[in-house]
Amino acid sequence: MLVVVVRKVEEAAMSEEDQKRFDWFKKMSPPQFDGDPFVDAQDFLHGCQEILQNLGLVESNGVDFTTFQLKRPPKRSKAEASDAVITGIVSVFHRDASVLFDSGSTYSYVPSYFVSHLDLPRSSIDIIVHVCTPVGFSVVVDCVYQPCVVTIRSYETSFNLLFLNMVDFDMILGMDWLFLYHVILDCHAKTMMLAMPRLARLEWRGSLGHTPSRVISFLKAQRMV
Repeated sequence: MLVVVVRKVEEAAMSEEDQKRFDWFKKMSPPQFDGDPFVDAQDFLHGCQEILQNLGLVESNGVDFTTFQLKRPPKRSKAEASDAVITGIVSVFHRDASVLFDSGSTYSYVPSYFVSHLDLPRSSIDIIVHVCTPVGFSVVVDCVYQPCVVTIRSYETSFNLLFLNMVDFDMILGMDWLFLYHVILDCHAKTMMLAMPRLARLEWRGSLGHTPSRVISFLKAQRMV
């Protein structure tokens, strides 16, 4: 299950120089990619890199400008939904959140647009994390929101979530959360079970409907000293 991570380029937040560079990049008509399995992602990557190299922007703006070209795919029917992932809605501080349970993701993540409604404290982490993306770049993750209360049916779990801008989901719960709460995933039945010692097992059933086609493998994260 690889989640395509998109760090949106917010034009209003750009410096004047970066805005000029971005305008140059867009004038070159860079390719776009929406996760279509019949489209070669390498062609997309090479097309963007060629433009960035011609403009001398690979080092300064390569990650942001390339990932900006990732677009949301069209909706798919239930028959096309992935069998390899579990997604659904959970409660986060009594607010509904779309979640991906991802045993391939080392850590758990939340985007800023979602936590902005929760008034959670944000702090820096001592050892930064590099998250690898499908376009061949790594995104630096150096902030954490803590603690975040995620309610699975009636049971409250408390956990720290790393800040990572992404689309399609409000939250990714990775192996750090899954391990802590002794979670058992059944991708075929679309169920997630909390199986902690000395507590009654609690089963949660995920969505059987549309799963974003960006979920094509898993997030790999690496701690960097």
